[in-house]
Order: sequence, then structure tokens, then C-alpha cells
Amino acid sequence: MKKLIIPVAVGVISLAISSLSFGDLLAGKSIEGQIQNISANKLTIQEDKADQATEQAAPVSIEVNQDTLFEQVDSLSGLNQGDRVKIEYQEDQDRNLATTVSKIEDETLQPKAEMQQPTTEEGTKPPQ
Repeated sequence: MKKLIIPVAVGVISLAISSLSFGDLLAGKSIEGQIQNISANKLTIQEDKADQATEQAAPVSIEVNQDTLFEQVDSLSGLNQGDRVKIEYQEDQDRNLATTVSKIEDETLQPKAEMQQPTTEEGTKPPQ
């Protein structure tokens, strides 16, 4: 019985270590910034920095494929140079592969919400 415990313990520890490494590979990164360039399957993003006066990040190239999800836009063709995006991606060998691309709408261009008028108990607006 003791001879069986040691190999099983070693196997369990090895499996735990390998699953941690696999989990690290699945952990993605994200970037938020402005599109500098768009091609058929690649975006080049200039990352937003809190203090751009002191440091300008190098542009980051990110590839998209048929598995990439798009939010606030239908596809890559709905994006333009200068648009702001947030991209979730994974490093895959020597390339960055987008898992999700979200277009960020410029809040300054959004119409202000109307002031809500009080409603009656029935849920309708009172007459004016």
C-alpha cells in the first residue's frame, strides 16, 4: 500500500503543476487604445497611457480570426483608423491573437440622457 501512495502523490502533484501552467496560458491580456492601422486580419493599436507626457508605449499589433468576438461593432470592417477599442487577446507564440474586440464610443459625442419626469402610480407621466 505504501508503494502505491508515493507514485499517486507524485502524479497528483505533477497534474496540479501542469494545470497551473495550462491555466497561465489561458490567461489573456487586454489593451485599450486607438487604432493606428487596419488590414484584412490585423489591428495596430496605440495603447492609452495615463501619463503620455512621460512615456509613449510602442504600438501593438493584434491579429483577428474567425473565433474573435466583436462588441459594439459587427466585424473588423466596422472599425476605422482612429477608433478607440478595447481588445482582449492571448499571446500565441510570436503573435497576439484577439479573443474579443470592443469598440469604445466617445462619451463626449453621446447625447445627454433626458431628465426623467416623475411618474404616477400607474407608471405614466403626469399631464403638463
